[in-house]
Amino acid sequence: MGRPAYGRQRRQSARDTVEAARLLYAAGPDAELASAALYLARAVDEPPPDWALNAPERMPRCEKGQRVIALCQRLFLATNNPMFASLAYRESRAIFVPTPEWVLDFLNDGLDVFFRRFAVSADGDAAKSFVKAFGIRASAWAGFREFQLKGKSWFVSAGHTAGVIMDRVKDDKAANETGAVEETAAALGMSSSEAWRARALGALQTCVSRS
Repeated sequence: MGRPAYGRQRRQSARDTVEAARLLYAAGPDAELASAALYLARAVDEPPPDWALNAPERMPRCEKGQRVIALCQRLFLATNNPMFASLAYRESRAIFVPTPEWVLDFLNDGLDVFFRRFAVSADGDAAKSFVKAFGIRASAWAGFREFQLKGKSWFVSAGHTAGVIMDRVKDDKAANETGAVEETAAALGMSSSEAWRARALGALQTCVSRS
């Protein structure tokens, strides 16, 4: 199958705008320019421009997103909560990386179950078939909220701490877990106890997912 018929004029307009963004970026590198070019290219099903995809200014956000996706995978394996697969999908789209295979497996398996359930549904209720196929229950949202601290998801906090430690190790410095947790608390506006609790939850879920 070919690309969607967006129309030559619209596609060419998008190309022109992406090129204008590239010239502006060359004059003054900016992560927002790179991201805007990527969103526009995706909107008309054009390949992502390399200059925007590999813009150094985007890398901190991408690295953070990859840590969130990795944590979501461990949490999904540990809890089977569809909220974590959904969050990982959104995060992969936000940082312009391929959707992880484990998320695609979740979506594909859910759709297969959905169509089978709907086909034999006595009343043809698509909504009920869909929520059952993807395991969407009130407990899914409640379980997701259990992993939050004052509006900040604990796994983002745990990911931040893990990232600080990894950066230190890369620079041949001591891991200094205490310092990393305190840095997370300061960066995210959390108390030390909240940051330590998030760190502990992250370590616990990692152990559970490996068992």
